[in-house]
Amino acid sequence: MTDLIVIGAGVAGMCAARRAQQLGLDVTVLEKAAAYSDGGNMVLSGGWFHAAYRSPLSDPAELLAAITESTDGHTRPDVSAAWAANVGRAFEFL
Repeated sequence: MTDLIVIGAGVAGMCAARRAQQLGLDVTVLEKAAAYSDGGNMVLSGGWFHAAYRSPLSDPAELLAAITESTDGHTRPDVSAAWAANVGRAFEFL
């Protein structure tokens, strides 16, 4: 018996599914894109997790510099810094 159905196997859907699993629920994930098709977030990313094209486990200062460079500085510095500081923990959670 399924306790929770998650619609979409993107990053948000997989995070929700994983957390529900940790809490003891039986989870089913439904994804409309066929495996290896041209659609779907996980397929488009190739199943790779990256942060500004770097490993999420990279040094936060390096990640922040990469974000700033790749966006030509068009980000909120406080949000970018918080993201760079915490993405490694989020990656390890997954």
